[in-house]
Amino acid sequence: FFFFFSSRRRHTRCSGVSWARRCVQETGLGDINEQKHDIIVIPMDNEFNHTSKLAQSVMKKAGKQVQDEVVKIQEQKQQIEEQECIVTDGGQIQTQKIIHSVIPVWFGDLRQEQEIFRKCVKNILTKACELQCSSITLPAIACGTFGFPKQICAEITVGACLEFFQEHQNETVLELSLIHI
Repeated sequence: FFFFFSSRRRHTRCSGVSWARRCVQETGLGDINEQKHDIIVIPMDNEFNHTSKLAQSVMKKAGKQVQDEVVKIQEQKQQIEEQECIVTDGGQIQTQKIIHSVIPVWFGDLRQEQEIFRKCVKNILTKACELQCSSITLPAIACGTFGFPKQICAEITVGACLEFFQEHQNETVLELSLIHI
């Protein structure tokens, strides 16, 4: 399932709860490879590996061009820290850019993974604004391979998005689809 948030309906002086009620436009099933947004977000580890089924699916459909871009960035950076992200072209999928975000592995919050993941979501949205995109697809990137419980992943993702949009009310991102949250 996905939630669709739109800041077009957001008023500048809304409380979090009333703002969220106005912004949830629709829910439904979604295939991330079929989303028509400016940016799609996929997870990776800090060694540039796309180990989750979600990331592998997107990388396969995006094609060799995107894989080559990731390799080129990896050669320059060698390693990337948790909560950081890189950007590539969308390749052969219906998106302009792909944000590849380094997700922390869940260890029961022994390493403060919840806070790291919250910062990760905000960094993704910041990068999307820097790229001047108007729409973004953000799946449940911390579940599955990275081990976050679904409920915690959903709470952190939605909470971080609400915080971000309240803090950055005049930013570029107008539509945010949260898939499988």
